[in-house]
Amino acid sequence: MEHEQFVEVATDSVISEMELKLKAKQMLRCPGVIVPKSLTPLPLTDKDGNTIHNMIVYKNQIDDAIKAIRRGGYTARMFAYNQQKFNDE
Repeated sequence: MEHEQFVEVATDSVISEMELKLKAKQMLRCPGVIVPKSLTPLPLTDKDGNTIHNMIVYKNQIDDAIKAIRRGGYTARMFAYNQQKFNDE
């Protein structure tokens, strides 16, 4: 086998192995950022007619979700629900 052929075969096998590893990592990711059917409008509006919506996002994806929402021109804030603190108040 010539040197050029060897380099080509070796390169193809390395690329194939990298693609398999990438596909395996992609399978471990969440299927999306937002929990399905979690987007709900709250019965609150201000004088300009703006409304508040509640959305549940996977914890490890929160930063990406906030950035995407803000790029869309909306205000996004994280709210962490804590049952113990709620009961104490």
